[in-house]
Amino acid sequence: MFTADLIVMYHGVVPDDEPLDDWLQVPASRFRDQLAFFTRWFTPVCVETFFTTPRKAWQKPRLLVTFDDGYANNLTVAAPILQEYRVPALFFLATGYLETPWFWWDRLQASLATVGQKPSPALIAEIKALAPPDVEAKVTAILRDRGANPFPPPTPALRPLTWREAQQLASLPGFAIGNHGHCHEIFAHLDDTALTHTLTLSQRLLTERLGVQPTWIAPPNGDWRRDQIDRFAQLGFQAIFTTQPGWVTRRQRASSPVPRVFPRIGIGTTDRPFDLAKRLLKTRLRQTVPTGEGR
Repeated sequence: MFTADLIVMYHGVVPDDEPLDDWLQVPASRFRDQLAFFTRWFTPVCVETFFTTPRKAWQKPRLLVTFDDGYANNLTVAAPILQEYRVPALFFLATGYLETPWFWWDRLQASLATVGQKPSPALIAEIKALAPPDVEAKVTAILRDRGANPFPPPTPALRPLTWREAQQLASLPGFAIGNHGHCHEIFAHLDDTALTHTLTLSQRLLTERLGVQPTWIAPPNGDWRRDQIDRFAQLGFQAIFTTQPGWVTRRQRASSPVPRVFPRIGIGTTDRPFDLAKRLLKTRLRQTVPTGEGR
């Protein structure tokens, strides 16, 4: 069972005095508890080591920590705690949101909350299916229609990174940058032209602004199509990080062709160490190898 290794997926870590009603935004104290658990039972490694250095059978399972989207709290809150626990990490950035006040889903949720409403899963899915130029306009129209402020004051804990902050994050030892598309487009909804555009644009920006050219990609929402894998390969991506829960087995690590497809286990606010241990064990016992489709 434990010849397999683990990749975990975070999104944000927020100060304890700024709690949010969002499973993806983990309070700092809970994040510390989670890292204490992981460092006790796993060996945290950087992404290069995870993929290039075989693990001995007697060694503890290896852990790769990843973050999606590009929240500023990855630098201001998560990074110091990761460094304290000596845990490397890989950050997938949606380049089109850097330097902006909100990710669209946070703007929608925060503004609706002021009028006592929450976005339904069906509404979120409807917006995700739109072309990138239509997303922000749709969110604005929904908020106006429901009597909410379409442009609420930004919540500091939820703002995206600036490019300067992204540079700082990328320069920290043990930290690496991955591609998360440009405007957080759902790849499964894109034709080849649109997919190529978002990937080449985001790669160009990451290269020009951060001096990196990622070979790792995490499709937003975990949604992509099997017929897109050749395009990922042509653009130089060696690994696709999905949202399908699972451990990384020897079979997956040795799979071909490139890019290889890897599962990740999402971590959130309710994951106390004991409950997390049970969930990880249950996931391993029920594991199936990803077929290549995003969730």
